[in-house]
Amino acid sequence: MILTLTDRKLETPTIETFFFTSQTKIDYDAGQFFYVTLPSLSKSDPRGNMRHLSVSSSPTEELIAFSVRFPQKHSAYKSALKNLALGSQVNADGPHGVYSWPYDAGDHIFIAGGIGIAPMRSRIKYVFDKKLKKVNYLLIYSVHDKQDEAFGNELLEISKKMANFKAKTIFTEKVGRLNKESLAILIPSTDNTFWVCGKPEMVDSIEESLVGLGIRNEKILTEKFTGY
Repeated sequence: MILTLTDRKLETPTIETFFFTSQTKIDYDAGQFFYVTLPSLSKSDPRGNMRHLSVSSSPTEELIAFSVRFPQKHSAYKSALKNLALGSQVNADGPHGVYSWPYDAGDHIFIAGGIGIAPMRSRIKYVFDKKLKKVNYLLIYSVHDKQDEAFGNELLEISKKMANFKAKTIFTEKVGRLNKESLAILIPSTDNTFWVCGKPEMVDSIEESLVGLGIRNEKILTEKFTGY
């Protein structure tokens, strides 16, 4: 399908959200991803001009959005995406991924690191818009410092309006990275479904810590964001 870039928003100094429209209706679940092909790259990229991007928008929203992190050094693909002019068109294939969940069954804990917040924002906005109140949701969001916190104000406002959703941001600059000990304090119960998303090393560490706390592997669902 063809998507047209209509707007963009800088969430943090290194994270930007790109908003697209589509001529055809797009059906996707919160937290899924699309393969996005850019029209051209100014430099050669060994991985070509296609990447998979997680959706940060909710299916309840009019525009489909992808939030992307741009470190100081990034690929030719990311450079082309960052320089994409409004009105430009890209090709999107999807949706893909089974990183979705039964919204009204069991309590859920989302653990996001850095740009791993993108699919989590998609889910939380969906839960909020649909007014799903049967179960509880907790977001544990790990970032280096305040300026790295994407969607912070929005998630705070949702937590004020939605009694069954709570958000906790961990600034690693002050308290260090999440580990077994800190998670034991943050997690209200091990009888939850855990969703972990972020860099591979972060996801592996969190998964190991959760297992160490007695949580069964089948209750831990992970998604790893590699650099691109």
